[in-house]
Amino acid sequence: RRPATTHRGGGGTSACPAAAHGECAVLAGTDSEYSRKSTEANEGRTTLAATYRKDMLYGEPPSGDLWHDQRRTGVGGSDAGAIIGVSPYASALSVWREKLGRAPERSEPSERMVWGSRLESAILDGYAADTGVDVRRIGIMLRHPKYPFIVGHPDGLAPDRIVEVKTTSHLGEQWGPDGSSDVPGHYYAQVQHYLILSGKPRADLAALVGGRELHIYVIPADAPFQ
Repeated sequence: RRPATTHRGGGGTSACPAAAHGECAVLAGTDSEYSRKSTEANEGRTTLAATYRKDMLYGEPPSGDLWHDQRRTGVGGSDAGAIIGVSPYASALSVWREKLGRAPERSEPSERMVWGSRLESAILDGYAADTGVDVRRIGIMLRHPKYPFIVGHPDGLAPDRIVEVKTTSHLGEQWGPDGSSDVPGHYYAQVQHYLILSGKPRADLAALVGGRELHIYVIPADAPFQ
């Protein structure tokens, strides 16, 4: 049984046919050690180490009007679930309106959204401490070199994976056990979008539950879904 808003494997059509053949972007830092680790982890696929300078790639992400203006230039990670109909917060029509500047005026972010943003760095730090993975926060909006409409802002980048962080008060039926890829459908779509964008073979979704428990979900690149 698969709830309508929960992914438990496969399905869908390819948004990036090259993804299955390793032709999509692999992002890495510009320092040689990190780039080497990234290239090895991604089976020797070409990196874009020279495309993004280290001082541009890593750091605090854009926010406010700048962030929203950048989002309007392409299809982002949170748009993916809305477009395929699994987002509880948006629809394909609302995404279309936003990109054309026809959406209603934005409301102030909720307290939950504000605290989710504030906790991103702390969750990434906790994830790194628990796993030993060298993960770095992304400070810019990324754009796919071959499919420029694919944009996004993954929370963290490691040599062999992306890391996305979430906060939730509890784990409902849409969440599976730690280590599985069973996450709410809109999160699964968002992560697959970022895997297309980055060319990485896997994503770890780190969910802070109730402000005190970190659960890590391992989501491999899903070519049929993409």
